[in-house]
Amino acid sequence: MALNLRWVILGLLILALFAGFQGGRYYLANRLQEAGIASGLALYALGAWRGLFALTLDEWRRWVIWPVLLVGGIMVVSAGVFAVQHEGRFLYSFFSAREFLLAFLGPGVYLLCRTGLPIRDVEKATWFAILALMVNYLWFWATMDLQAAFFSSDHTVSNLVTFDEWRGFRLKPPLFAIMLGMLGALMLILQARGIRALLFALLILSLASYIWSIVLFRATLATLVLALLLYPLFLGSISRLKLLLVISPLVLLSLPVITLYAMDTFLLAEGGGIRARAFLAAFDYLRDHWLFGAGEDSAYG
Repeated sequence: MALNLRWVILGLLILALFAGFQGGRYYLANRLQEAGIASGLALYALGAWRGLFALTLDEWRRWVIWPVLLVGGIMVVSAGVFAVQHEGRFLYSFFSAREFLLAFLGPGVYLLCRTGLPIRDVEKATWFAILALMVNYLWFWATMDLQAAFFSSDHTVSNLVTFDEWRGFRLKPPLFAIMLGMLGALMLILQARGIRALLFALLILSLASYIWSIVLFRATLATLVLALLLYPLFLGSISRLKLLLVISPLVLLSLPVITLYAMDTFLLAEGGGIRARAFLAAFDYLRDHWLFGAGEDSAYG
């Protein structure tokens, strides 16, 4: 009798996505990330094993060997750069970059889909992970003492909360997952073919909107809305590319004016002086280390 690993694969996929989107950052000092990395590597290994018997050798090498070289190269270079520039310990910096190992989830899922895993199952697992991330955030937002967490001596706890005068204490959300859920829900509403899919999309959109009303990330929301407007305008069809080519020179000419306006607005806002000093320090460092940057830091030296 053939061994059916469907539910094991979907469970590992949900765990990897949940941990990869920082769903476990609110408890156990984000140790859930290690379980997510292990899940992603397990899916990658299973996909590589199944692909060995179902794919051509060239395709197998492209999706098994090249990701190892890419991710491993990034981790080695970033750790080496920090060790050389700041006299840190290479192995500490190398393992500090372990979150890059979550990148193996991509080729792992591809290999599994090429060897029989339905894409529909991947979509369902992704939506389930996004829903779990939103509910998880709202639970901790409602139950955590944000002021005590902000002033905690444990940096893994204090880094979870941000504060300013008009928005107060705010628990940092899994922002990319919220953005992905909001955009995906809008697409799902337009493409829904049944009442269940429509209700689920409305649920995701409502949760994402409520979380956004808590964090009030204005610049991120404005960027999201602008992207929603510009994408169909310039990339809605092949013929729209001509419009993009015509407007591109005008955008380049107006870029200095837009940049100055954005900087004035950005710097005059609350905390603008701190932002200005941070940007100046970053640009100074970038000028001297433009190729490899600072490398991967480690809290252990």
